[in-house]
Amino acid sequence: MFSTDLWVRYRIAEEMYRSLPLWNNVPERDRRDLYEDLLVQLAKREKENARNTRKSNMRKLTVVLHDLDSLTHKTLWKEAQELLIEQPAFIDDKDLQNMDKEDALVCFEQVIINIMNYKSRAENLEGNFFRSFYAYNIIIKIWLLWRRF
Repeated sequence: MFSTDLWVRYRIAEEMYRSLPLWNNVPERDRRDLYEDLLVQLAKREKENARNTRKSNMRKLTVVLHDLDSLTHKTLWKEAQELLIEQPAFIDDKDLQNMDKEDALVCFEQVIINIMNYKSRAENLEGNFFRSFYAYNIIIKIWLLWRRF
């Protein structure tokens, strides 16, 4: 039921707290069960902290990448890394520098997709504007011709 590592850690805890009356008042089996429950809770807390740190780092990196003026839809990951090295927000944050490389690449990919979508929408709006402007000019010309008669 207990792994070797768990036993070693339990023995260290037992040596540390052996002199406390509270420790000695609890039966041995209950102490071991409580210790095992504590390790499970600590593992859950560490996992939750790691997940929160990961999410936070991904949000921060996305913001830093969006703030890069020279980032375009044609920018390569290697070029983006070189741009990041020059950013104070990236330099000052050790968590960002130590974040998982795959997570950083996912953030970069999402930012590039957003840039591509923005560019595509801008081109569509521009095209729609000129088509509308052209149609409006035709209507005006027809109206002017009609008015002459």
